[in-house]
Amino acid sequence: PGRYVWCAGWSYLFGDGLVAMRLSCVIFQMLGMYAGLLAARRIRTNWGFLIIVALTLAVWMRPRYKLFEQSITLMAIYVAVWLLENPTLRRQFIAGMFVGLMAIMGRNHGVYLLASFRIVIAWSLPGGPAAIWFRKTLAWGSGIVAGYSPMLAAYGLIPGFFEASLAQIIEIIEEGTNLSRPVPWPWRVPGQLGGIWWLSAFVQSSFYVALLAIGALFIWRLCRASRGKDMRPVVIASGAIALIYTHYTFSRPDAVHLTHSVPAMILATLALSLRSLGSLAPPRLASSPALISVVLLVGSTVAMILEFGFMREPMNPPLTYQRRTVAGEDLIVHVDHARVLDLALKLSREIASSDDQILFLPHHPGLYVATGRRSPIRQIYFMRQESIAADERIVQEIDARKVKWVMLQDTRLDDRDELRFRNTNPLTFDYLVQHFGALRLEPASRDFVVLGRRGPAASGH
Repeated sequence: PGRYVWCAGWSYLFGDGLVAMRLSCVIFQMLGMYAGLLAARRIRTNWGFLIIVALTLAVWMRPRYKLFEQSITLMAIYVAVWLLENPTLRRQFIAGMFVGLMAIMGRNHGVYLLASFRIVIAWSLPGGPAAIWFRKTLAWGSGIVAGYSPMLAAYGLIPGFFEASLAQIIEIIEEGTNLSRPVPWPWRVPGQLGGIWWLSAFVQSSFYVALLAIGALFIWRLCRASRGKDMRPVVIASGAIALIYTHYTFSRPDAVHLTHSVPAMILATLALSLRSLGSLAPPRLASSPALISVVLLVGSTVAMILEFGFMREPMNPPLTYQRRTVAGEDLIVHVDHARVLDLALKLSREIASSDDQILFLPHHPGLYVATGRRSPIRQIYFMRQESIAADERIVQEIDARKVKWVMLQDTRLDDRDELRFRNTNPLTFDYLVQHFGALRLEPASRDFVVLGRRGPAASGH
């Protein structure tokens, strides 16, 4: 819940609209970028080099509604560099606090940072008495507990919170963090894309290879230097975090998850290219951080160019992007999203009364905010196959709250038929078929159907 608390806190200053929420994300991004540049200064202090690094990192700050992940990795690199430069008990404790706080921003970050900081701390304690190991490890662990203390308090004070969190952790262990999909390797990019579309897809897919290559290079360098301890802090910090966060990208290899680990990989690549470290690779492959930074900027721009709205809009037919008012703010949205918004607003304003319960299924909880409604059931996002018990609870909630209208999208997620709502939640789907009827509405959407409850409860509409 840390990221939601962050956005809610800034809402007192900026307001609680969508643009204000994105502004709060940008502030977090600025902190991440600042931390990343502080780490980059350990590679080179030249302003031209730092500007190129800043531009490269900014390219990967996508999508704009999910800037916490890559910002946290950049913060983590700087904290690790700061720790390695002077691994005192105080810095061990503060580094632990950082890990605990970031675990509140995301449980996965807690796990990744535990693993990567273990590498960092092990490097900072090459030997010596066991008492030193114990004291510094204890300081780090105490810092984690201190940083994570708000969550520990929430577990004890908020009824049901610990049980719900534990259930989610068990689900993650059993089913994974994301829906898996094939890795889009460069040799799998369809040739029929053509032009800039093919080039961008090819370069973007090449970063998956680069992630693995930099990870392997870091491990190789770590093994070679294990006796001499001749690696700079920025190499250890960026390499360890880039290596561990590679798992995040490959847990669901798509453009969004690629952005979460590439910024760390960029700093690791630049750090590993330092000539002062000696031979990291055969001499013909060695290069300077300045030259590599330019290559990374060009490659990053080509890879992500089509992810930016200012490029997508002119490259699409007219009216592909349309203006809509969402919760009092004017936004420019894709025509497909505009149709979904129009249908939801028509249902909320013209068909359903203000007291009617409306349920949006399965992947659009933002429609509750757009329509000014509240979800009638606890679960607001459906992605995986539900257990029979969980599916039964959803049916009971729908029945108990007397849900009168449902806006349902029963399409194949990731082009997989087993992930259609009728297959992930068969009991709920059967209940809707038995107790609701479809309405023919304009604006129509081929992906959505509006369902109204049959019987006396639905009379008058």
